[in-house]
Amino acid sequence: MKNTGNIALIISLIVATVLIYQSTTGRHKKIAVLQLHDVIYDFQGMKDATEKYTEKMNQWSKQSNTLEDGLKELIQEIKLDSINNDQEKLQKDYQVFLLKRQTFFDYKQKVEQMAAEEDNKMTIGVMNQLRSYIKDFAEQEYYDAIIVETEQKAMTYVNEATDVTSAFLGYANEKYIGE
Repeated sequence: MKNTGNIALIISLIVATVLIYQSTTGRHKKIAVLQLHDVIYDFQGMKDATEKYTEKMNQWSKQSNTLEDGLKELIQEIKLDSINNDQEKLQKDYQVFLLKRQTFFDYKQKVEQMAAEEDNKMTIGVMNQLRSYIKDFAEQEYYDAIIVETEQKAMTYVNEATDVTSAFLGYANEKYIGE
């Protein structure tokens, strides 16, 4: 029985020594999870990019509305030409209408293409900026890995203690505005 106590003491000392050694020399991996879908819309860089995109869309929309108003005016002219039985003016106005209508449809198609390109460019720019900030944040906070969870829910379980979404969002917004 005396030996059992001594063996337990020796084992306890060995375990304590190993734990002390690991805590002082061995570095545990530090891993965090970032909920990207929660960050993206509250990130000031995305808000600013969205505002610029909206301004461009509004400008394009005004130009489109001007073309559309011109078409509506021509339709009224064509109606009046028809009522007045002015065939020569009706023919001219109809030719102008066809040209303006084609211009309008071409412009609408071009705007849709430009909007898609601008949206893609904006999104890629913001995502590249966030990637850079994630790397900087991980280095600053000594993370070995930050797992980014998207709307597709790549992770099935995340301990809330490892979620750095709020801390990262604050960091990214400060870095974006230059603080």
